[in-house]
Amino acid sequence: MKQFQTFEKGPMAIHVLPTEKYVLTTIAVRVYLDLEKEVVTGAAMIPHILLQGSNSYLNNQSLQLILDRLYGAKLQASVEKKGEKQILGLSVTFPNPFNVYHEKSVVSEVITILSDVLFKPTFSVDSVENEKQQHFSRIINRLNNKVNYSIERCLSKMTEGQLYSIPHLGYLKDIDRWTSKTLFELYNQIIQSSPLHIYVVGNIEPNCIVDELISRFGKEISKLNESNKKYKLEPPSPLRISAKNHTYEKFSLSQLLVNVGYSTGGVMFSSDDYPSLVLCNRILGGFPHSKLFVNLRKEYGLAYFVSSSLDALKGIMYIQSSIKPDTLEKSNMIITEQIELIKKGVVSEEEIELTIKGLCNIYKLSLDSVASLIDFHQNGIVSGRVRTMEEMLLAVQEVTLTEIISAAQKLEGCTLYLLGNKGESKDDNYTFC
Repeated sequence: MKQFQTFEKGPMAIHVLPTEKYVLTTIAVRVYLDLEKEVVTGAAMIPHILLQGSNSYLNNQSLQLILDRLYGAKLQASVEKKGEKQILGLSVTFPNPFNVYHEKSVVSEVITILSDVLFKPTFSVDSVENEKQQHFSRIINRLNNKVNYSIERCLSKMTEGQLYSIPHLGYLKDIDRWTSKTLFELYNQIIQSSPLHIYVVGNIEPNCIVDELISRFGKEISKLNESNKKYKLEPPSPLRISAKNHTYEKFSLSQLLVNVGYSTGGVMFSSDDYPSLVLCNRILGGFPHSKLFVNLRKEYGLAYFVSSSLDALKGIMYIQSSIKPDTLEKSNMIITEQIELIKKGVVSEEEIELTIKGLCNIYKLSLDSVASLIDFHQNGIVSGRVRTMEEMLLAVQEVTLTEIISAAQKLEGCTLYLLGNKGESKDDNYTFC
């Protein structure tokens, strides 16, 4: 498969992937800003407010009407976090121009709409007040999902005092202090000082699409008069462990959610030994044959679910399991034992082979997803080292047992976060650290 071609224009980087593989063409705009407590809540509302009106499209209804006429084009907003960056996104999908009666002008119309929405938003009082209500519900829904909530609390405890600990949607208490005026001022600050990355994936001609984007977007960016602004980002710093901590939050659940956080010892997405860390993590948890699943769930029947995940942009591995009350000590012992076994090299050829096959299948499936391709490329942009799915496919197949052991030996437990009811357990001297 072809790779992204990158074209630079001042603070704007355009990443183009020409392909006939997909029925739809995607244009995704990503604005990167540092996570900051003071503005994170307001910034998280901005992409959704952009969909509510601009100079040419007075409200969402008129915007949607013009999109419907473009063969059912869809415009969506997003907010995410990667490393210490909050990423504000707008994405539009529409039928490939060469599949719609060879109608090339649809690309120009889509770019014109995107430009107007991005650079000439209205931020009306009504749209802002409506979004504040929506954002309140958005945060509440995340808090009510106790699985996600417990993961975020664990990661927050691990990185307490660091930018990474700031939630990308912000804080409930800060929603009301934002007004249409202050949000509009914040947006102007963001668009004038933040790197802008644009992704285009579909059956398009790279030079034509780049010329069109530079013509429309470049003209608007030049008006901002920010010649010192660069599109390149500072890579995130690896996890710093200031203290090891255990936190128990009692909650009315029929199970106990156990979250264990580990430092990867500085191994990150940009590291040469990142593929070894990926394999190590998946041998531990993530597949039906993984050590945690086989032992904690299958053999002893202590867990309702168990998984091991990476945030390699920060150098974090975290394990989450949902266990039966009163089995905390036994479960903790099994988790610790499985990590120690990998550190000692007690990993069978079958475990390695099955894990490699599983990972290769995941990467191959990701090649069929535009969202996954963009997301993976963004990891490279944020980390400072762009990798491809094909590169990872080859790299994981070349990882040796010695390299897996090396990655495992760098793991250091630092945080245990419990949510639910631990029943009769009174032992707080856990050994995972």
